[in-house]
Amino acid sequence: MSTIITEGGLVKKLIDLKLEDSKSDDPKVSHLANIVTMDEVSKDDLKDIYDAGIKVHHFDEVCKAGEANSSFKEDPCEPDDNLMFSYTSGTTGDPKGVKTSQIALLSMIASLN
Repeated sequence: MSTIITEGGLVKKLIDLKLEDSKSDDPKVSHLANIVTMDEVSKDDLKDIYDAGIKVHHFDEVCKAGEANSSFKEDPCEPDDNLMFSYTSGTTGDPKGVKTSQIALLSMIASLN
């Protein structure tokens, strides 16, 4: 995964994780190149982004770039396409990620009615 969308409070943790990963024999986030955040991030939290090889973008900036891209062609999703990854904090072990498909979300919403 090369891009993560997260809250501003986790940006520094992700940068630190990528820096630690670069020294590891078993890297976990070696492909991380972009972080998109909904919140402002302090300059202090961003001081190591160049060493980590990560670009941090604000969500509004990404939306504006998308609107300005006239060559973008919509690619409709399939029911089994991944919608999101949900992560646990690792309270009882290593943090884990769970993939959620488009159809799973629609099924959850339909069950609410």
